[in-house]
Amino acid sequence: LAFFLLSFQVHEKHLLLPLLPAALLSTEHPRAYAWFALLAAFSMFPLLARDGLRLAYSVCQLAFGALAAALTPPMEVGGSATAGGLLLAASLAGMVALHVAEAALPPPRRYPDLHAVAFSAYACCHLVGAYAACLHTLWRTTATAPPHTPLDGGGTTVRERRKAE
Repeated sequence: LAFFLLSFQVHEKHLLLPLLPAALLSTEHPRAYAWFALLAAFSMFPLLARDGLRLAYSVCQLAFGALAAALTPPMEVGGSATAGGLLLAASLAGMVALHVAEAALPPPRRYPDLHAVAFSAYACCHLVGAYAACLHTLWRTTATAPPHTPLDGGGTTVRERRKAE
């Protein structure tokens, strides 16, 4: 029981803490942030279901998804924007499919936690993909950004300013 409680607390902290700084980027990438927030709640669904919070979870997910869809500008057609939109749509469709399967299909007696494991594995794969996408964006941005601090070759260092005097 202690291990389960500790795992629950650690899981909650580890997923909600990265969501807070990601909120700062929501103005630049609103779709990606909305997807990340929906995925964070989705990954906690088995824990929320055990606590009897299915209805609250469903209402909050639907309300947040509808609000995010209404407030984000339409995507441009063509290129990587279309590919990104298709990936997000496929990911959301997979989340809906897992919810439908969990509601309609009882797990086999041999594997009573099959649905919880499926939710966790699906979320884990998507979180790893999101992490890889963030690293790729970071590397791409730093490779193309001009130097702007003394540590990356831009600006002047204290030594250079003393020589100039």
